[in-house]
Amino acid sequence: MLRFFLMVLDKYGMDTLQLSVICFFGWKIMTNHLKHIKDSIENICKKLDVHENKLNLLSERTAKIEGKLE
Repeated sequence: MLRFFLMVLDKYGMDTLQLSVICFFGWKIMTNHLKHIKDSIENICKKLDVHENKLNLLSERTAKIEGKLE
């Protein structure tokens, strides 16, 4: 399998060094980019949790006020 892959690369003019450099930098770019996306999603989840807690507190306060008005 590897031999076939290398023959195809040799036939179309791309040797293994060029391919390995392209793959290495592609891998570095993708992992770094995906790490930033993961960090952004985690930050958004933390912010949503804070807002959810504030909303729950507000609903409890509203329920107490409604109980006093009736």
